[in-house]
Amino acid sequence: MTAIKIFNVCTHCKGGGDGTLGTPTPAVVAAHPTHPHRFATGGGDANVFIWQLCTEYECGLDQLAKLTYHTESINCVVWSSTGDQLASAGDDKMIAIWKQDGNYDHTYERPAFGENMVFREKWTTQCKIRGPLAEVSDMLWLQNGKHVVVSTLDGRVTFYSLKKQESVLSIALHAQFIQGISLDVSNTLLAVQPQSTSGKVYRIIKKHPKKEKKHAKNGNANSKFDSTTFASLSYFPANRHEQSLQKQYDADYKQKLQAMKEAAAAAAAAAQSENKMEVEVAGVKPAAPKLKKKKVSKCALFKQNLLTTARKPHWSPDGVLLCMVAGQSKDKKHDCVHVFHRSNLSKNMTTFLLPQSSAATMVRFCPLKLKVEEAQDAKNGGVHKGSIVHKYGMKYRLLFAVICLSEVFVFDTSKNNAILYWKDTDTNGLHDLQWAADGKSLFVADVEGFIAHIAFSDQDLVVAIAK
Repeated sequence: MTAIKIFNVCTHCKGGGDGTLGTPTPAVVAAHPTHPHRFATGGGDANVFIWQLCTEYECGLDQLAKLTYHTESINCVVWSSTGDQLASAGDDKMIAIWKQDGNYDHTYERPAFGENMVFREKWTTQCKIRGPLAEVSDMLWLQNGKHVVVSTLDGRVTFYSLKKQESVLSIALHAQFIQGISLDVSNTLLAVQPQSTSGKVYRIIKKHPKKEKKHAKNGNANSKFDSTTFASLSYFPANRHEQSLQKQYDADYKQKLQAMKEAAAAAAAAAQSENKMEVEVAGVKPAAPKLKKKKVSKCALFKQNLLTTARKPHWSPDGVLLCMVAGQSKDKKHDCVHVFHRSNLSKNMTTFLLPQSSAATMVRFCPLKLKVEEAQDAKNGGVHKGSIVHKYGMKYRLLFAVICLSEVFVFDTSKNNAILYWKDTDTNGLHDLQWAADGKSLFVADVEGFIAHIAFSDQDLVVAIAK
């Protein structure tokens, strides 16, 4: 059975002292890519902590390390693919790359100044990069571990080289600040979601400079990366009825336009034959009548008047599906999330309605590929008709989790509805969400810095496909 545990530990507090706890701040969480029981957090106290699930303490958490460098709130904490490096950034516009000190032995250490405990691990800054001119909202690692991608509040996406500790490419994408980015597994498609009614996908192109330019200065002009718009996700794709209606409108428009041209030609010929061209003699030509082309009304995919601080999309582990949040249904009555298929991002789309009236702010795919249930009847656990697995004939199914205010939804690509729903009634809202490395549990952080752990049973996950 699925178990939910909320740890009685406020991970990040701002202020305090003299025996007081301070003001709780929102926390961002990053699950370790190889150890399912380890995770890192960052918050408003400008600190990064590394934690581990344990049974030794009553609270259920063991604080392994404290990473101190930033001066303002931390907005993103990201592990590298191997888990030996940790990147952090936030409102101080600095990017810090951390690495564990292998020579550190906590048994010979004493508590540092201002601390009441000795941490088991020591992490030091391997690289410090003076980042962009605006606050950092999100950050990702490239697969090679040599570059990071950063989005900022001024609508820019910037690539940074860890070796050179400088920017190698900066792209101005939006006038509004970017609230979330996601890279697919091949590091070629970058999904961007700002605070607007549209989302965009950009193709990241890795350049191969010529040998004579190999040692040239790597500025923006000679960058290793380039980008181009791959897809613009703004409106619902037209259904068959709307397509037939638009064809009818286009045919009527062409017919009326042709009739107007013929009438104008006949009137000009008649006027010329009767020598009644007073307007043309005066040097003024009559204005041609304008014909408006009728179009089928379109509905925006995402909400326009929704004030959010985070809209974080996510690619599936196979790179086939892209899920975006803060969506609205076609009748504008329900909040939803949209899942796009890579074969045609602008047309192949599936919408999952959210039962409760709250907009989704973050989505994360489970790293596991699960076997499709072989039940004959959909009511007994089989594939639902119209689901993503049924629509595209996929041989496996995927899970993805969504947070909406204080609610968590877990969806299955072989089902049409959510398979798990949980609401935390003791918090004002949830802030971050990450799957563990083994794909069998979720780490959920709220706006007060508390962490919840949702552990799925093997019966819920059934059988995972070997990678």
